[in-house]
Amino acid sequence: MITKPKRSTNASSAPLPDAKPNGLVLFSPERMPAGGVTGKVVHLVDLATDDLFSFLAAASSALADAEVEQTIVFVNNPTLNGFLPRIHASVHVVVTPPARNPLRRWLWALRTFRAEVSRSDTGVVHLYGPLPSL
Repeated sequence: MITKPKRSTNASSAPLPDAKPNGLVLFSPERMPAGGVTGKVVHLVDLATDDLFSFLAAASSALADAEVEQTIVFVNNPTLNGFLPRIHASVHVVVTPPARNPLRRWLWALRTFRAEVSRSDTGVVHLYGPLPSL
């Protein structure tokens, strides 16, 4: 018998961010949880698309405005150069070195990600792309 999962009692009742007509999401420190974010936020990014860059720029800016420490670990990608200037200056950005072998590139990304997570108290981890989600 398949049952519908119960809704978590820990789920936030805060409304989701409003969407702009162009598809970008609005973020603001006022929409952060009342207790704020405890610990650092670490993002691991594999799949680099314009939509993801727009989301990360807005989200990292809102987190920076709320004085949340953050790190973004990018798996090396040639499209990053145009995106990096859009990231808030307070965000620690790490780009893994280029490698022809995709396995080696991912091992470097994993080591870098683990180092960032263990460097200080990490409260939230965000994974973007198919491989980080595994």
